[in-house]
Amino acid sequence: VNLSDIVINAFRCVKPNCSGAVLESRVLECEKQKIKHFPSPNKVIKNDDIYEVCLHTFNQNDASIHIQPGYCLKCGSYSDLESSHTTVDKALICIKRLQDAIQSKDISNTSISDALRSLHLLRSNLHAYNKVIAETRRGNPVKKLQDLEC
Repeated sequence: VNLSDIVINAFRCVKPNCSGAVLESRVLECEKQKIKHFPSPNKVIKNDDIYEVCLHTFNQNDASIHIQPGYCLKCGSYSDLESSHTTVDKALICIKRLQDAIQSKDISNTSISDALRSLHLLRSNLHAYNKVIAETRRGNPVKKLQDLEC
């Protein structure tokens, strides 16, 4: 089990400065099984926020009982995952439209603006280490937009 398994499909915590991950129920059940067989935190290299999220989970007594879908694994804040899913789905549609426009060589200012807003929505709803963000960054047109945004 890799520590990144916890955040690969996670949503971002609603607290602005919290690096915690929020899991939905189907992902949570899978991760609970993995946590039962996870090595001691003392054997894990301490290198980033992923470690911090996992360490917090392990420091709880019988951690699997305290982990609930929609709640941050680090601070316990609740997130409305239904709303987050809807926002992420709409954002991905806008990004796909830009990719299609680039392929057809019919790019408009509106599609670029929509894609930039969509990137912001992805970043504000998904955990920084979520695979959707990584996949979005790998897409050349989208990565170029992200670089321009910074």
